[in-house]
Amino acid sequence: MKQIKFLALGIIVVGTALLMNSCCKKKPTTTTPPASQIVKFDLPFQDSSYLPTLSILPIPVDLTADSLFSYQFATYSDSLFKQNNSSAAKIISVKCNSLIMSQYDNTKNLDFIKDIKMFVANKDGSNKVLIGSKIGIPLNSTSVNLDLTGAELKSYMIADTFRLVVGGTIRANSTIPPNSFLSYLASFHCEANP
Repeated sequence: MKQIKFLALGIIVVGTALLMNSCCKKKPTTTTPPASQIVKFDLPFQDSSYLPTLSILPIPVDLTADSLFSYQFATYSDSLFKQNNSSAAKIISVKCNSLIMSQYDNTKNLDFIKDIKMFVANKDGSNKVLIGSKIGIPLNSTSVNLDLTGAELKSYMIADTFRLVVGGTIRANSTIPPNSFLSYLASFHCEANP
């Protein structure tokens, strides 16, 4: 009789374990493909923005406020992703790998700018992230390669638009020349699932 009770108890324990295992199956885990399978490509970005004329000031002027030098740009990412046989859903990472700022026509120098910082933000200006800067821009420079931060920019680049916020310091006793435009030439390195 004891043997039957132990046998029945054993069957109940094993049956319960099997039932629990079949009801509570683990969700399949997603894995990142090996590095050799990740699709890598660069997205170009080029645009320019108008600078308001600023009179000569005897002191440096800090222009890091969100409301100054803030411009909205279309990403055209859907068509650029398609050109690279990818889509926004497949993107793993986007980082800026080149950022150059210059006067639009390259005939004027950037002497009025002492330091520059460039940020990317959402369309509404929220979630601002520093992507590059240059402290101590040399006099007589017509273009500047910014030092990059390596910030992750996926959420900005898969959106339809993003906001470029340009801040920095205007040199003391400087003037922003009338009809000045800053030109931005950038490249964004993308990694995507195949």
